[in-house]
This record gives sequence, structure tokens and C-alpha cells, in this order.
Amino acid sequence: MNLKLKKATQKDAEELFNLQVKTFMPLLEKYQDYETSPANEILEKTISRINYKLGDYYKIIFNNMLAGGIRVMWWENTTRYRLGPIFISPEFQGKGIAQQVINMVEKLYPQAATWKLDTIL
Repeated sequence: MNLKLKKATQKDAEELFNLQVKTFMPLLEKYQDYETSPANEILEKTISRINYKLGDYYKIIFNNMLAGGIRVMWWENTTRYRLGPIFISPEFQGKGIAQQVINMVEKLYPQAATWKLDTIL
């Protein structure tokens, strides 16, 4: 499996945002959780996540194509880390990509003692 993480820049924001909306839209339609669904966010929130100083936002690249995104955050001066959002485009789901990405992220941040995964449900 050809899987890579590449740090997102502000130039990537719109593409990541559109993929996030596409990925979460079926859940928004099902649960109508308009207050918390990533499908109902605005582009500026993605830009803010990319620029946040206590975190990194990555593009998930699978076979040289954008397959999703993952954000890693940490609390200043601690070993507590957090993931969220993480999303895999529908056409790439069911291939074990998210599981491998989480393993890759854990290796990128060996200083992390604890991890928290944000979910929308």
C-alpha cells in the first residue's frame, strides 16, 4: 500500500475542506447534527486548523491521490495529544487506510504519552 502523510498548507485548505464535506455529508443527512458535523463547517475552520500553532494538519495521500485528512493537536508543555478530525474519502474507505494513518501518526509523535480521538457521534 502506497500511503503517505504530507503536511497541509493554506493552499491545500479548499481541497481538504471539500473532501471533508463530501466524506461527512452522508452522516449529516442521516443524523442531522448540524451543530457538530464537519460537513456543516466553513472553509475558514479548515484554514484555522492548518494554521493552528499547537497542531499539525496532514493530507493523507494514497497511491498519489488525496484520500483524506488528519489533524494532530497537543496541549502545550504536555505529552497529551489529540486526533480530529480524521476522514477518508468514501472511495478509499474499507482499505485499512485510517488504521495505518493512526499508526503512522503515533510514530511521528513518539513523545505522546496519551492520545484522545475526537468523534462526532
